[in-house]
Amino acid sequence: MNLPFTDKKIFICPSRLDFGKKKSELDLQIFPMELMVGITIMSGKEWDNFCGIIQLGKEMNVLKRIIWIVLFLVVVILIVFVFNLRSIEYCSKQILSQNIKEFTTLWQPQGRVRSFEATYRDEDLRLARLVLGSSPKHVRNLYGIPLRTKNLTAQSPNNADYTLYCTYWIYPDFEVGFENSAEKTQPKPKDIGHIFVITVKSKKFHSFRGIKVGDPISRVMERYGVPSKNIYDDFGSIFYEEELCYIKFGQSKGKVSEIELGENAD
Repeated sequence: MNLPFTDKKIFICPSRLDFGKKKSELDLQIFPMELMVGITIMSGKEWDNFCGIIQLGKEMNVLKRIIWIVLFLVVVILIVFVFNLRSIEYCSKQILSQNIKEFTTLWQPQGRVRSFEATYRDEDLRLARLVLGSSPKHVRNLYGIPLRTKNLTAQSPNNADYTLYCTYWIYPDFEVGFENSAEKTQPKPKDIGHIFVITVKSKKFHSFRGIKVGDPISRVMERYGVPSKNIYDDFGSIFYEEELCYIKFGQSKGKVSEIELGENAD
């Protein structure tokens, strides 16, 4: 076959003519002109090898297109996933903010409060939307993963044969402690236990009776009455006790510096 615009010739393998196409159509369909220039004569075996290389190139191009399509779909899926994740996080924060706002309904004292024990209610077991005795799962559902944790081990004050395992989760505005116990002859429990203490050092949260960090100590007296047994620690904190729990108000310069709600030891 004489190639146009050149005196080069190419050998067409007879087996390639069995496709029912004219030689000229087969030439133009399989090989671009630039590939044909410079080829003089090829045997049938060389022709088959040459066709195999061309076919492999075509298959590689198809494979590259498939890979690019797959990569494009993966990127799209990742973008959609990240967008949905942020949407869920945003909605969770909105729900959390709304729930916190709903919890700001303040307890209103009826007349003069003489003592915490006499006016105690179940809601006094709440602080920072958490309840003494709640599970770690409840805390994580509300506030997510803590900034950091710390662990303490001590002998049970009520039974020398038991060891107390305390785990504290520290968040930006509060700290929550979990407690579990086991006999000294037994391994440490896998479950970190239940909430036994909640400590707030931010104005973001307040107690059920409406006391928050920064309030004057005089307001604490109005809402909780006379401190239980007039117990004060070395830092001037004020304690109120009831059968199930205690609440401690740290003070600095006549104002509340922190609020701690905890279980009374059995």
